Amino acid sequence: MDAVGQLCTGSLRTLDEIGAWRGLDAPGRLAVWAQIARRAQAAPG
Repeated sequence: MDAVGQLCTGSLRTLDEIGAWRGLDAPGRLAVWAQIARRAQAAPG
């Protein structure tokens, strides 16, 4: 987790997203992947 405990530094997922991952259907997982892509673009450096 990052210094603030908000995101996994490896996957850029929140703890809620990590916990829910196994139970998500395909559209739910695609939504998480879209969030990850937005976070990656917004990340510095």
